[in-house]
Amino acid sequence: ADMNYRAKNWKNAMGAYEAFIRKYESVPEAGPWLVKASFRTAEVDLRLRKLRTPKEAWARTIDLYARLVNEPGSMSAEYAAHSQFMLIEKDMREFETIKIAGPQKSLDAKIKAGAEQVKAFEERYRDVQKYRRPEWSLAAEFRIGYAYEVYAKALLNIPPPPLDAKTTKLLKTLSKEDRDLVLVEYEDKFRAAMEQYVTGAEEKAKAEYKIAIDLSRQGNISNEWTLLAIERMNAYDP
Repeated sequence: ADMNYRAKNWKNAMGAYEAFIRKYESVPEAGPWLVKASFRTAEVDLRLRKLRTPKEAWARTIDLYARLVNEPGSMSAEYAAHSQFMLIEKDMREFETIKIAGPQKSLDAKIKAGAEQVKAFEERYRDVQKYRRPEWSLAAEFRIGYAYEVYAKALLNIPPPPLDAKTTKLLKTLSKEDRDLVLVEYEDKFRAAMEQYVTGAEEKAKAEYKIAIDLSRQGNISNEWTLLAIERMNAYDP
């Protein structure tokens, strides 16, 4: 299987890895090789560009590691950490498009739901760090900060909710100049109210980026996640 993989003979590699997993997946002694084989099927799946995603292979890799290996810091943990990280990344792609808007009655609930989503991402990325693989721990730390930054930007972009019917009716009785002044004041008050949420999310993002940078220095790691953490930190504190 590995020979086919190195030779980029993807279809044969996939068949060989799957056959190995079927034959030995209940044998504890084969754990490290099963975890590697399962992870490789995900990589092959990506290279073949199949319609299905490697989600099942990543999940299987995590399961095999937990059942048969469970050795943080090991090479098997590397494959499991990578798999877990990639599973979360697919959800992160969706979260990046978050938009918060609506009438005041529903806005508070949407803001709370966004905060809960960020917290859930933080918990999931923390699970990646339990494998004790330095590069994936760093990547997870960056993503935690990034989740808070995405949320902060969504908060900044919330449009002021529509005025209630009574206020809208009252505005119609005012001159255009007075009406414009009322609307500007209304938007300013709304932005001021949102500022506490934005500031909290941004401070959390900065704190996590700093931790990521510290991790990279401690582990002497220089990769894309190091550069991204430095870039985002500099965006907040030039």
